[in-house]
Amino acid sequence: MKHLYRLALLLPLLAFRLLDWQFFTLDKHLTVELPTPPTELDLAKQGLAGAMQAGTRLLMARTTGALYQLMSTPSADVNPAERTKFYDGIVAGLVTNQGHTLVQRSTFATPAGDGIDITFRTVPRDASPAKVLYNRCVLVNRTSYILGFMPLSADTTDETALRRRYFNSMIIKP
Repeated sequence: MKHLYRLALLLPLLAFRLLDWQFFTLDKHLTVELPTPPTELDLAKQGLAGAMQAGTRLLMARTTGALYQLMSTPSADVNPAERTKFYDGIVAGLVTNQGHTLVQRSTFATPAGDGIDITFRTVPRDASPAKVLYNRCVLVNRTSYILGFMPLSADTTDETALRRRYFNSMIIKP
């Protein structure tokens, strides 16, 4: 019985380790580690081409535990003094303008300058419950990158480990 208890405690860790995480290079500036190969969405077929800036790419990878999103958007040059204003616009677009609730916003350092982490709670559009979503945003030269993480399981221990691995795998080359 004691061994079964230990095995039950180790199963989430084993499942996490069994995922075949691989590095994916989006372009010359960004590489991230994903648990499954990403699929690039055709924004025109999704009806999003008009809503997105030309040149925007959206990729997704999914496991039973989470949905991983990676978006790159060409941006105008933003000087360092305007970086905070640029990120304020991203927060407004992802959170405020959608009626969601900002839970946390913090900064992190990269070789290309500071980025932001955003945690927000969604507003349910139907009978579905509100969700907590996580995004990591960074501006590199003329491109903005947003890494999104949406938990799909109720296991918050697994969710935190998966999110940290994804976000912390980001390799920035200015």
